[in-house]
Amino acid sequence: MAYQTINQTDATHLAEEIIAISAEVKKDGSGETESLVQLITWVTAHFSHLQLLLNSAGSKAKLPTLPLLQIIGRQWNLIFAERRVETGEILLHTSVELGSSNSILGIYQILASIRRLARWTSETYRPWWTLHVLGFDKKEED
Repeated sequence: MAYQTINQTDATHLAEEIIAISAEVKKDGSGETESLVQLITWVTAHFSHLQLLLNSAGSKAKLPTLPLLQIIGRQWNLIFAERRVETGEILLHTSVELGSSNSILGIYQILASIRRLARWTSETYRPWWTLHVLGFDKKEED
């Protein structure tokens, strides 16, 4: 089956970009619950699309645990999501405080966290995606 996009959104400007991390931003005082609902919606679509791509590639790979960013006001949190193989349900792991943009120290903590997530994307997620979705092993190229 041919897909119009390699990720879970049909936004044309993202059609050829691998999306590794979903983020939801809410104003201060806005609902934490609403942001979690949106993140669950995004990650469910993400897992579903990945599973379709894996099935199309004939891969039996386990879906990766995915990081989610929840930003409410100045507070940045990291949540990890996994999809249970047996039931397909989404399990969210405890939120980790990354920092707050109301101080220089907090901004540096957020920056360090974003850099670490970018490294995970390039060193872990992209190679997993390339191997299991595209069926291309970088080691074979070397």
